[in-house]
Amino acid sequence: MHRLFLPGILTIFTPLMAQSSPEYNSETAHGGSQVTPETEVSSFKRGSCFDAGAQPNIRIWGNAEYLLWWSRAAPLPGALVTTGSLNDPVPAALDEPNTRILFGQESLNSKRQSGFRLELRSWFGNNDNYGLEGSGFYLPKVTKRNFLKSSDASSGLPILGVSFSNAAILPLPASAGGWSSINNSGETALLVADGTTNFGKISAHSSSKLWDVELNGLFHFLNGQNGRLSALFGAIYADLSETLELDYYSQQIAFPEGIFRSTSIVDNFSTHNQFYGGQLGIRGEWSKNWFFANFLGKIAMGDMVEAVRINGTFSDPNPGFYAHYGQGPGGIFAQPTNIGKHKRNRLAFIPQITARIGLNLLKELRISAGYDFFLMSSSVRPGDEIDRSINETQAGPGPSGTEETLTGDPVPKKQMDSTVYWAQGLNLGLEFRF
Repeated sequence: MHRLFLPGILTIFTPLMAQSSPEYNSETAHGGSQVTPETEVSSFKRGSCFDAGAQPNIRIWGNAEYLLWWSRAAPLPGALVTTGSLNDPVPAALDEPNTRILFGQESLNSKRQSGFRLELRSWFGNNDNYGLEGSGFYLPKVTKRNFLKSSDASSGLPILGVSFSNAAILPLPASAGGWSSINNSGETALLVADGTTNFGKISAHSSSKLWDVELNGLFHFLNGQNGRLSALFGAIYADLSETLELDYYSQQIAFPEGIFRSTSIVDNFSTHNQFYGGQLGIRGEWSKNWFFANFLGKIAMGDMVEAVRINGTFSDPNPGFYAHYGQGPGGIFAQPTNIGKHKRNRLAFIPQITARIGLNLLKELRISAGYDFFLMSSSVRPGDEIDRSINETQAGPGPSGTEETLTGDPVPKKQMDSTVYWAQGLNLGLEFRF
């Protein structure tokens, strides 16, 4: 690949550059005649951070950028929330004639994230051909409500169901837990609201945070009148953390007392991807008079530490949802068979591309706008960790109020499914020199 890539870059830039000589200075860089070092600094008004040799009083370049990025849509495992009719044999279950999928059929919409990037760079050596650069970007945690539905007969949603595949063999053993309203194996649904005695709501929230830090060395290998090409090598740490939380709330009207009883259940799936690696890259810039354009391409290879944390809680003070009442760990898709922290290491790659165009305003200041692309070849994401197959014998408390005994298949299982993650977006920057 490098045999094709590097000659291609040189083909583009060679017409714009003439090989520099020891007399290279800011005037020749902008098409003027050569001047002496005494007049060189005072006559220099605009230029790029690659003009280190022409700016002996400029040693450090700092860049601050605003980022507006979008990430790849978060995957989901399939139908999670449904509605249907009480006239069906299994209301709100998949494949029933009146069932409609409300949430889970499509991936979560990409979240727009605002953040920033900081860079600090300095050149040194006899001809200022060597440099050291530290940089990093940060997209802070953004939480988004992806779904919210409440039971409402007037809007045609009196029924809200949590759709899953029941792996338990019915009837359940007397010592098992389980949901009081589930009376079939295979595709079924737990009704949070039935429009008669149960009313409730289901919501889903997701969050995401992405950041990285880098330390790189730079080496100019091609110098020209209007630009330079540099090789880059260094180390990178990248961090992606995401969550998906499902909240279920149901209120039952108990007859003949006419009192209200409520049940609350939470499923939480969190993922954390940490990348440690080394990277190589190439950066180039063309600059003339007021205008400049630059690009940066790099690829990192290293160790991706993928971690998944699954947790769930329930509170059922009266036997509404569960065969036995109580509260404790475990939700619907988070059960004792998959609850906990799961971790593994994988080889991964992170390619990045940045392109900018801008204006050289002053010797000390310039502005730019551009595009970024960032990719992780392997990552774990919360929606991929949901297993729709559930053995309900472990759901809720047992007859004595303690943890129940699993009978049958140990599902749901931890998934640890890996997928490609990417983010892309715009950048707006200010570069200072001092």
